[in-house]
Formats: sequence, C-alpha cells, structure tokens
Amino acid sequence: WDGWIPTRNVAIDVIQPTELVDNVVRETNFPVSFCAYNGTGIALDGESLNMVNVITGVKGSGKSHTAKHLVLQLAHSHIPVIVFDVNGEYVEIPHAQVMRWGDNFRPALNEVGHIMLQQMIRDIRPLPDNSEAVFAHQLPKIWSDRQTFCERNSRPFTIDIADLQRANWGGGNYVEEAIKSRLDTIEGMGLFHTHAKDTR
Repeated sequence: WDGWIPTRNVAIDVIQPTELVDNVVRETNFPVSFCAYNGTGIALDGESLNMVNVITGVKGSGKSHTAKHLVLQLAHSHIPVIVFDVNGEYVEIPHAQVMRWGDNFRPALNEVGHIMLQQMIRDIRPLPDNSEAVFAHQLPKIWSDRQTFCERNSRPFTIDIADLQRANWGGGNYVEEAIKSRLDTIEGMGLFHTHAKDTR
C-alpha cells in the first residue's frame, strides 16, 4: 500500500466477471484453464507455472481444492506433476501413481546428494556431536573423491552406502564405528538403489 486513500466522492459499480478476469489474469500463449468465476473461465499462463508458485489464503478458503484442480489440468495437458503429499490428499486423483520411498521408489544415493544423506541420519539416528562434526566435514570430501575416481575411469558417477562404509573417516575408532553404524542403519532400510559392486 502506497498511502493513497480514495476521496469520499467515489462511485461503486458492479463489474462483469469478464472485466474482472481481464484485469487480474494476463494473456497467455499456453493457457491452463482449471476454474471459473461466475461462469467466466480463468486461464493461467502455463509457462509462468514453470517458476516458483505459491497458493495462499486463510484456512478453509480452498487452497487445497484449487491446487488439486491445477494438478489435474496440468496432467490433462500431459505435463508431468510430482506432488509431495504429506497428508495423503492426492492419492485418489485419477491416474495418480503413488510412490513410496523404499517400496516402488528407490533413487540412487548419487541422485539425492550427500546433503540429503546427512539430514536423513540427523533425523533417523543422530550422531554424537564429535562424530557429527567429523561426518559433516569428511562426507563432501569422500563424495568428491568418488566423483574424481569415476571420472578418471571414464564411468558415470555412482556412489553407494557400501562405498561410504569402506571410506576412511578419521577421528578415531569411536567416531568411525558411530558413523558406520548409522550407515548400516540407512542401508538396512533399503531406501536407495544399489549399483553393481566395483573392485575399488
């Protein structure tokens, strides 16, 4: 708000839905139509949805309902949509493929990155402070060394929990055992696709 206040001498008129929509939604070369206002269709600019988008509103104002319609319309336009559905609200949407990590969805460790692995260990089985400091310091280096090894051998970058278990973490036996026991826990959960073992 820039501080401007209208005078008392104003006229308040009802405007047509088409005029309201024309003033709110810009023209689009790739329209994504998924709702209407008083019978007038509303189409968002599909290309703009390729950026960061936020649906805001007070509780009960229809945010989830709007999001579901938007997801359905994007899917109808053959645009792949991935929903991180914490509350299980999207599982009944037609043609939805429900993916569960460790079940029908198992990415490779190199696909999720070492920051994800570090956060998982913090959440699932946190390390003692000293071991956590060593793990946080050494993990990027071990990861980078593995990338260099793969490049020198003209092969795509892969890294598994087994590669990390064989690594030298330093910090003494207590720290090594603490780190490797957490890696054992993650491996036992079967969350990551494992590549064929190499001879390294």
